[in-house]
Amino acid sequence: MDLTNQAAVEAFFKSEKPDQVYLAAAKVGGIHANNTYPAEFIYQNLMVQANVIHSAWLNGVRKLLFLGSSLDTLFEVVEQSMKFIVSHISVAFEFDGSVQRKERFAYPLAAVREA
Repeated sequence: MDLTNQAAVEAFFKSEKPDQVYLAAAKVGGIHANNTYPAEFIYQNLMVQANVIHSAWLNGVRKLLFLGSSLDTLFEVVEQSMKFIVSHISVAFEFDGSVQRKERFAYPLAAVREA
């Protein structure tokens, strides 16, 4: 299946209804190819990632493991995810007379799903 084809990926998820997805697919070519055709590699890999992750979300996949195709990209995704989570988490503090405060975190479903 061509994972860059959004309609094909959506049809697969609708028909197969997977519960878990392990996304390790990527276009790779070695150092020379990556340096020669960087835009082609990043475009195709982003299309695969976007199609699979979005179709998984639309079809209620419970667990998705994404193995990034580039270490730099992976770090950027983690950083963006952490910023999103932090901006969507509400923190409350309880004081019960002791010296220490107790923190309670509320994780909205949207923050967890989108991260």
